Amino acid sequence: MTKKKLLLLLIIFAILGYFARPWIDAWLPGQMMKKSMPELEVIYQPSVTLENNLRNPVIVIPGMMGSRLETPEGRIVWGVFSNKSIDPDNEDDVRLLCCPIDGTDLSDFDESIIATGVLDSLTIEIAGLSLSQQAYLNILQMLGVGGYRDEELGLSGAIDYGDAHFTCFQFPFDWRRDNADNARRLHDFLLEKHRYIRAERKKRYGIDQPVKFDIVAHSMGSLVARYYLRYGNAGSAVEGQSPDLNWSGAEHVDRVIMIGPPNNGSAKSLVLTHEGVSFSVLLDAIPSGMVATLPSIYQLLPNGPEPAVFDENTGKALDHYDVETWDRRGWGMLNPSQDSVLQQLLPEVATPKERRAMAKAHVAECLARAKRFHDLLNVPAAPPSGTTFHLFAGDAIPTVETLNSNLENRTLTTRTEAPGDRTVTRKSTLADQRVAGEWAPTVQSPVQYRDVRFMFDDHFGLTRDAEFTDNALYLLLEDPTKSSPSRLVR
Repeated sequence: MTKKKLLLLLIIFAILGYFARPWIDAWLPGQMMKKSMPELEVIYQPSVTLENNLRNPVIVIPGMMGSRLETPEGRIVWGVFSNKSIDPDNEDDVRLLCCPIDGTDLSDFDESIIATGVLDSLTIEIAGLSLSQQAYLNILQMLGVGGYRDEELGLSGAIDYGDAHFTCFQFPFDWRRDNADNARRLHDFLLEKHRYIRAERKKRYGIDQPVKFDIVAHSMGSLVARYYLRYGNAGSAVEGQSPDLNWSGAEHVDRVIMIGPPNNGSAKSLVLTHEGVSFSVLLDAIPSGMVATLPSIYQLLPNGPEPAVFDENTGKALDHYDVETWDRRGWGMLNPSQDSVLQQLLPEVATPKERRAMAKAHVAECLARAKRFHDLLNVPAAPPSGTTFHLFAGDAIPTVETLNSNLENRTLTTRTEAPGDRTVTRKSTLADQRVAGEWAPTVQSPVQYRDVRFMFDDHFGLTRDAEFTDNALYLLLEDPTKSSPSRLVR
């Protein structure tokens, strides 16, 4: 980024701000009058200040790229994005962020990168300026308003009700990895917190009893939670074998609040795998060859009952879970333009042909894992009594539903759009398995939601929406179906 280009962009922003100011000044007060904000501290204060052991501890699970990643030495690999962060031209930096593509077992590769916290914001630093994009700040603050005390957070704006409520925990996880393996890590995390909460309750209330958790999960984090509830700590399914659908994870969970879950996947994930990820026009994008190393991104691919990708010229549906489709169409790291990235990832491999063969084997393994992952999630099964699912989703923004693939120039373009939150369609959040043209009176889904709320915001905007905040606190604190007869009050 040259100084001239940066100066030009700043001038453009200043001009736009100058001319937009009168319109904003006229428009904003009217909008504020139209939509009054609830006084949540007043509404929920009685529930918050009542001290008993009925309050379930809450686990917050973020989505893709929603956890801060660091090296053991404290170097931030993900969480601050700047010209000094991961450099696509630096081989060591590339290998820090990427998953190995040399045939290493994707469930057991080097764990030197540590997930150290849920991102409250993603910071972008450019030319001495620091800009923060809000990530999960609102969810964490909402829980603070509800009296859920998070020792790790320390937000200056959070309400502190003393040491009475100590039951809020962030589950940061390595979002690069297979989500089934992250579900196994969630199991270990819950057992650790179970022991802690049980000891605290015995100390505070003189009661020793099992602990149930509530989960608030956004986007891909919802898939981790769903897999865990169904299969516990089974981890990734081995080809030809399936773990028992025994709902062993549900033993520890009362309710799961899901925000924008990509249950049927998202066409946007294939675009990101093919084109890379960009967070600012002022910074270079993370190239597709790096993004396509991550097993998790493949587990966000469309997996609904209908085709999602078509040949642009013939209109024929394509199998985007077939590695030969990726190879022939040059998607992701199998695009010849990504050989420079493969060379950084595989410095000991001499020829482009050998590197491409190893990359193809990696893509094939990631696709196979993704297919097994969603096959297991899509098995119809009612959750055990006492465990409930609650959905908050967007359905007011046109969202990419299907894509066209051009074989000659290796592009992916939008074919159709559907109602959604700009990232995940309404149908995907519902995990709706109905096929267009085949009438059915109700949603056909492997997820049995107890209730569904549709909102008019985008994928991250859902977490900041006042309607979500108010209703989520009601579910956590005051929903009359929440309390279990097995829980005792001192």
